[in-house]
Amino acid sequence: LLRKEKALNVVRDLESGGTEHKGSRAIVARTTLNPASIKDVVFKLKSTSNTLVILGNVSENKVTISIGVSDDLVAKGWHAGNAVKALAKHIQGGGGGQPAFATAGGKNPEGIDKVLADWSNHFV
Repeated sequence: LLRKEKALNVVRDLESGGTEHKGSRAIVARTTLNPASIKDVVFKLKSTSNTLVILGNVSENKVTISIGVSDDLVAKGWHAGNAVKALAKHIQGGGGGQPAFATAGGKNPEGIDKVLADWSNHFV
């Protein structure tokens, strides 16, 4: 239950933020969530239309990138899977997924900063 509460707090914090990117809202953040909670958080956030979610997460010595793209942005050709493959190199890892949701795992926590700096090059 505590884990779910923390995830809901993170959703609330992230929902209030975000930056404009190509006419959409991009929620890009570094998190320290329990790995089991990340997918729930991404899906909750990307359920809002016109939203891109990118979470760089470091927890329990696991480094992950999770990307969610709302359905209307997928329809415009945005692809979480392609972006996560390109960004995974920063964390010395690999990954993939669907246009609407993708994840990557790696072993370099310092690479999260590069992911957070480089993501916008992969959604145009």
